Amino acid sequence: MGTLLRLTKWACRAWPVLVIGIIVCAHLLLLNYFSQWDDFINKTAALVSLLVGGLIILYSINSNIGIIKQKSLISELSNYLKEFPLIKRPIAIELQGTAMTISAIKSNISVDRKAQSTDEKIEYLQERINEVSRELEQESKELNKKIDHLTNNMSTQIQDAKTSLRGLESKMDEVYTGDLKVQLFGVLLIIYGAIAGYAV
Repeated sequence: MGTLLRLTKWACRAWPVLVIGIIVCAHLLLLNYFSQWDDFINKTAALVSLLVGGLIILYSINSNIGIIKQKSLISELSNYLKEFPLIKRPIAIELQGTAMTISAIKSNISVDRKAQSTDEKIEYLQERINEVSRELEQESKELNKKIDHLTNNMSTQIQDAKTSLRGLESKMDEVYTGDLKVQLFGVLLIIYGAIAGYAV
């Protein structure tokens, strides 16, 4: 029973060929039972096969455009017609204001005082050392903040890129596995329609 089920699943994977085989059998049965209508049956089979095959391929193309570009053939055709060069369109002028930004400039102004004694000189030097130390500490904090901000931005961008790549891979798999058999079925219908039409 398990072998039969696996065999059935394996055969169903080739459903385009199976469906074409059923259509050919139905066509031959009609020709056998209604031999006086051979010409009409062949012409009808050819016309229907060509039309349905072409529509299936068109549907598959439309589906692929929808998956990849999030658009449809109708919207693409509509956009193409809207771009007809002989149609006059209103000209839109977009004015952009000039933004003026004034950045704050840090300026450290220290007034030198003339030290009289050695103690005053040492105190003055200590104040200058403390001031430089505070400035370095502040600049170090700002630099660390900028580094953290850039690191977070890069991590977000890398994650977004990974998500986009996974989405693209998923779309390509969907296009390949989903529509390949549909396109094959459409092509087989067109081939069968051409053969049936040639047999008329």
